[in-house]
Amino acid sequence: MSKPPTDRHPAVLWIPLGLTLALGLVACRSEGREDNSSMPAGRPSVAATRPAPAFAAAPAPIPALASRDPQSAGALSGPLWEFGFEILNRQASKTADDLVFSPVSLAAVLALTLDGAKGSTAEELRAALGLGDLPLAEVNRSWANLIGFINGAERSEGAVANSLWLAGGASVRPGFATTAADAFAAEVQTLPEDPEEARLEVNQWVATHTGGRITDLLQALDPATRLLLVNTVYAKVGWDWFDEADSRDTPFTLADGTKATVPTMFGRSWDTVLVTDSYDALSLQTQDSLSFWVFLPKGDASPEAVALALRQRIREAQGSPYGSMSDPEHEVWAEVDIQLPRFRIEHRCDDLVGDLQALGVHAAFDPGLADLSGMSDATPLAIGQVGQKAMIEVNEQGIEAAAASAEEMDGAAPARPEARLPRQPPLPGRPDPGQRRRAPLHGHRAGSPLRLAPHAVGRLSVTLTGPAWPGSLQSTATG
Repeated sequence: MSKPPTDRHPAVLWIPLGLTLALGLVACRSEGREDNSSMPAGRPSVAATRPAPAFAAAPAPIPALASRDPQSAGALSGPLWEFGFEILNRQASKTADDLVFSPVSLAAVLALTLDGAKGSTAEELRAALGLGDLPLAEVNRSWANLIGFINGAERSEGAVANSLWLAGGASVRPGFATTAADAFAAEVQTLPEDPEEARLEVNQWVATHTGGRITDLLQALDPATRLLLVNTVYAKVGWDWFDEADSRDTPFTLADGTKATVPTMFGRSWDTVLVTDSYDALSLQTQDSLSFWVFLPKGDASPEAVALALRQRIREAQGSPYGSMSDPEHEVWAEVDIQLPRFRIEHRCDDLVGDLQALGVHAAFDPGLADLSGMSDATPLAIGQVGQKAMIEVNEQGIEAAAASAEEMDGAAPARPEARLPRQPPLPGRPDPGQRRRAPLHGHRAGSPLRLAPHAVGRLSVTLTGPAWPGSLQSTATG
C-alpha cells in the first residue's frame, strides 16, 4: 500500500451505511487504559463548541406506534447491518467509482412491501431482510420506534419520511394503509395522470424531505406504475473536531503511485482507539448522539477484509452489554492526530432488482407469482423497479447525509397457487429486542481523487452510529 508524503499514516475509510473519508491515526502513546487519570480527557481540537447546524429537511411525523425508546428498535439492528453489508458489497463489486448507499432507506420500502405480501413473496422478502422468525407485528413496532426516536429527537439530528403514491384507479386495502401510517408514518398521495408531472411531484416531495440534497430521485416514471413506495433518510449534525484555519491542501499518493492534492482537515485529541488484528478504529463524537467511526486497516488489508472483520465483530457483539462497536479488551487510550479530507459524494443505484434477486427475492418481481394482495385486492401488483440515490458531505462544520429510495409497482396477473418455500433460518446472533443496538444507514466506497478517494493512501472505513440509528451509514474506499 502506498504511503502519503507525510510522517503520519492517513488511510481511506470504509463505512457501513454510507460515508467515505481518509484519516490519520498516529502517535498511540499509551499501551493501555489502566492508569490514564493524569491524561487529558478525550475532546475535540476546537476549543469553542460551535452552534448546532441548521436542520434543512422538512419535519417528519412520528408513527402512532412509536414509543420513542431507542432500545425498542433493537430487533432491527442485526438485520439492518447484515442487509447493509450484503447490498453494499454487491454494489461495490459493480463499479470502481465512489459509492454511497443507505441500507435503512431501502429496507424501509421493502419492509412496507412485506406488510402487504403473502406466501413465498413474503417469505423471500423476510429472508432478504434477515428477519428470521421475528413476528411481523414486532417488525412494525421496531420500525415505528426507530422512526419515532429519530424524528422526535430534541436537536433534530435526522429525519425519516415515507410515502405511498397511488395512480388513478389504484387503491390499497384500508388495513395496509393503516399499518403504513401507524408503523411508518407514511403519507398517501395521488400520482398525477401525466407521468412527467408525476415524476416532478415525487421528486419535489423527496427534495423537501432531504433538505434539497436529492432533487432527481426519479429520472423517469413508467406509465404502467400503479403504486410507488418512497422513503427518505436525512441526517445533519455538527462537530467540533476541526477548525477551518487549520485546513490546507495536502498531497495524497494514489494506488497507481500518482499524487493528487486534496483539501484536508486536521485535528488532535486524546481518545479511545479500538485496536484489532486487522484494523484500528476511532469514534469521532458529534454534537448529538451520533458518532462517526473511522476504520484504519492494517498492513495490506483490503476494504473487503475489514468489512468481513467488522461484520463478524457486529455479529458476535449482539449479546454484549457494550454494544456492537465497544470492546474494552481491545481499547487503548491514546493521543490521536486526525487528517481527514473534506469531501462530498453522490451515488445513484437506478436498478437494485438484481441485488435483491441475488438475495433470493424472485416472486415479487414476477407478475405471475407476486402475491401482494395484502396491499390491494382490486389492483394486482408486482415490483417493477427499485432504485436509490444517496449523498454524503463531510467538512469542518460536521456531516450531512441524505438518501432516497423508490419502489415502482406495476399491475400484475392474479397470483398463481404456489408451494410455500422453507423459511431461511435466523441470522447468527439476531439481537435481543430488549437490548440497545446500533446499526447502519448509508454506505460508501471512494475511488477518484475528486471524490476524496480513500483510493488515496490506503483503505479506510467509517460508520455513523447512535442510539437513534439502529442502522448507520456505510461506505467503502479502496487505495
